[in-house]
Amino acid sequence: MSGASTVGGTPPPGRPGATEPAGRLEAAIRRRFAGRRCVVFSTAASHIAPVIAALTEAGADGVFAATADRAADGVFGPGVTPHRVPVTAATRDGLAASFTRALAEPSPGLLAALDRFDPDRRALVLDTRDLPGERLAGRPRYGRRRATWAAAEDKTRVERVWRAAGIPCPPSLVLPPRADVLLPAAARLDAGGGTVWAADTRSGIHTAAEGTRWVRGEADGRRNLPFFAERCSRVRVMPFVEGLPCSVHGLVMTRGTVVLRPLELVVLRDADHRFVFAGTSTHWDPPPGAARHIRETARAVGEGLRRVCRYRGGFTLDGVLSPEGFVPTEVNARLGSGLNLGTSRPDLPLDLLNRLIREGDDASLAPRELESEMLDALDTVRGANVKILLAQHPPHYGSVALLWSDGRWRRCAGDRPATAVLSTERSGIGDVMRLRLAPDALRGHPVSDRAVAAFRLGRDALGVPVPELTAPHW
Repeated sequence: MSGASTVGGTPPPGRPGATEPAGRLEAAIRRRFAGRRCVVFSTAASHIAPVIAALTEAGADGVFAATADRAADGVFGPGVTPHRVPVTAATRDGLAASFTRALAEPSPGLLAALDRFDPDRRALVLDTRDLPGERLAGRPRYGRRRATWAAAEDKTRVERVWRAAGIPCPPSLVLPPRADVLLPAAARLDAGGGTVWAADTRSGIHTAAEGTRWVRGEADGRRNLPFFAERCSRVRVMPFVEGLPCSVHGLVMTRGTVVLRPLELVVLRDADHRFVFAGTSTHWDPPPGAARHIRETARAVGEGLRRVCRYRGGFTLDGVLSPEGFVPTEVNARLGSGLNLGTSRPDLPLDLLNRLIREGDDASLAPRELESEMLDALDTVRGANVKILLAQHPPHYGSVALLWSDGRWRRCAGDRPATAVLSTERSGIGDVMRLRLAPDALRGHPVSDRAVAAFRLGRDALGVPVPELTAPHW
């Protein structure tokens, strides 16, 4: 079924011109949220603006939006009650952890604001935190991630998912963070490029490569040992694989598993060989055979998650596409970042679909039809979200338009359309340098090497100290 299909040539119930899968999803969302008050939590207002718009359109009886940033003004429309949860942190994972603690023990101010909005405490709470229990602040949680599902994300336990999926996986060892066992193991597994060490989730789930290190030799291992000893009880060690980091999203639904197109993980390296997660891009097209294999692997992983822990909802399979093929490295038992469905198909709100699936309210939805719609949309409209954290404040906040020409970036002059805009900005985790690509600007190509070149240019064009970064060899 194509993205333009309708039922018998007539649009299904819902918005005019809606396709059949979109109409069914809209009806399922209305059944759950129409006439209900909703409470939505997120560290950033921009993250939940599409969710709130979809709830409002579905007929929700008001939305309470609690965020960690100050950017709520003008982001939400009428009928939304904004509230700021004042937490800060230096890293993405740190901000998420601080926000989770603030929800686990709500402040008197937050509780009072919730009671003013929802005095009978019947509102549905849509939070993305890994908190225990079916209620938050006395209200029912909808679409929460169960503890057994979150456990599947522990990088030191991922082999059980590989086994359940029936897919080959790279050699690895899981060991305590002690020099006498880790260093000899790393030496045995090193295939010439070093090893990758990944922490368990004792200190919480880690994202954006914050709990992962590329270790090259014994001296490097000893330098990294204190980091792991402080935060985890177990470390997974596997050989480093050179290639392009990538990820593919899936949805384990009641009637089957949806698998979408692979996207690029923009994972750069600094001068100390540390991974720097700079974002994601859907501009990249993997070779057709590789794309097919990655998607088949992801579908097997989704069904493996279903068998391992009765999983329901979104997940991502991450890995590296090397010259020898795709190597799976980890599973994230949650929706990932990087998809730009909100841009091309706002009538397919992925966040609310994920919540319906988690609660088993998706029986009326056909996975293959949704998959076809989403694949069409993702292929049509490409996007990227690329940024790096700056170690110090820039001399000023500004931007410069760039043109990609003859294999290099140039400052865009005259009336030529820009390929990208490079800017310095404030964010919830500090100052960042961001690269915004024009839609379809680099269709088919990896972004990592171009991002490195843009950040280098930014040192001169914007006068900002930028770390020396390199891209994966691909």
